[in-house]
Amino acid sequence: MVTDDAPVTAAIVAHAVGLAGATCPPGPIPDGVRPDAFAVSTATDVAKSATGMVLTEPGLVGIVAAIKEGRVTFQRTQTYTPNSIIKKIVTMLFLIVGLIMTGHAILTPMLMVIVTIAGDFLAMSLTTDNVRPSPMPNAWRIGSLTMAVCC
Repeated sequence: MVTDDAPVTAAIVAHAVGLAGATCPPGPIPDGVRPDAFAVSTATDVAKSATGMVLTEPGLVGIVAAIKEGRVTFQRTQTYTPNSIIKKIVTMLFLIVGLIMTGHAILTPMLMVIVTIAGDFLAMSLTTDNVRPSPMPNAWRIGSLTMAVCC
């Protein structure tokens, strides 16, 4: 049984479901432990609905796949967020410069809506960008992101 509960809670639950053996401390799974004995797909519906992820294959292969998918999603978010912010700033600058140069709004409200929606449809393609999962965990680099948006 693999869990992120406290060792005492894990031991009580393991004993209640008929699992015997030593409790391992938090950290990497030791070599002597058989990870293919953890069968979440056979859990009750209540247990499945209470978890964030249900493993449907024996072993920890599902966890590795979930980590890879999470990293891909995070990388797509890192691409989409700055792109979306920059496009909104460029649109605002376009409208402000047009207003200053002509003395009146250069786009009607309907055209502003059309420009915004068209830009959002184009930006949605970034959410399906072909990225590879990074070998290490990702992190937001807020400092460099702020500098990229400001400059």
